[in-house]
Amino acid sequence: MAVVTESANKVWQKVKNALSAQNVASLGANPTSQAAFQGLRMYLSQDKKNPDLQFIPIDGVYSSSDGGNNASQVLIAGALTLYGYYLFKKGSTETIFKGSDNATTAGTNGTQDHAIAATTAGDVFEIYPAGRALASGLTVTENTARTTSTLTLAANQMSGFAIVGI
Repeated sequence: MAVVTESANKVWQKVKNALSAQNVASLGANPTSQAAFQGLRMYLSQDKKNPDLQFIPIDGVYSSSDGGNNASQVLIAGALTLYGYYLFKKGSTETIFKGSDNATTAGTNGTQDHAIAATTAGDVFEIYPAGRALASGLTVTENTARTTSTLTLAANQMSGFAIVGI
């Protein structure tokens, strides 16, 4: 998938819908997560000239060993700026979400661009207010340890979304 941005307002509406749809005690995503993305929205609109963005869903089952069994999930190909992730983790076994600056393959041996570890069920987010430049694309995977390519189980996967721009 190429970088295809749209009005930031449309993207923030998708973010709000995704966070509201998260079933955490029937209240949506954790209020801290919701506030963090609201803060990112205000910062980008007021201090960064409201750049066009792209909302990219992340399906953790696609990468799980008993789901899609895919070692790499290409979210986007081409140069981009990553502004944030929101992920909801299921299960209680540690899962490492790994993101790579690559258009085809996710790094699994510690060479990935960034990693998010989660051990308990619930939501997790990572935000880059100034943006994180990626030259080739964004490809992700979910593994059972920091330096292994063993895919996690669907019962422990993380799903959510990424927000990117150019």
